[in-house]
Amino acid sequence: MSLESNIEKLTLAVQELTRVMADSAKSPVISQPVQASAPPVAAPVVAPVVTAPPLATQAVEMPAAPTFSAPVAAPAAQGAPFTDARGMMEYVMSTYTNLGAEKGAQIQGIITALGHQNINEIK
Repeated sequence: MSLESNIEKLTLAVQELTRVMADSAKSPVISQPVQASAPPVAAPVVAPVVTAPPLATQAVEMPAAPTFSAPVAAPAAQGAPFTDARGMMEYVMSTYTNLGAEKGAQIQGIITALGHQNINEIK
């Protein structure tokens, strides 16, 4: 089905509904006979109980900012695991031994990257 045919069908349906509504407005309404009864009694009016002022007059306060009991300590500064040239040599040799010959050889690459030819040149 095309869009045009759907629009045409809907137009016809709306026209039919409009015609039916117009016909029902023209026909007389048959009502039930009204029986006489006592006049209606009005219900007593009760004033509403107001427990809070309207929202427009209420002031909304933001909660207090959170506080922390102890400040976060800064991480301890880590220095070299040695304090003199002899300690540095022992540290490098033990690291070389722990890494093995293949990975330990990369230590020389780090020394060269720092601008030194030999570990003994490092102060």
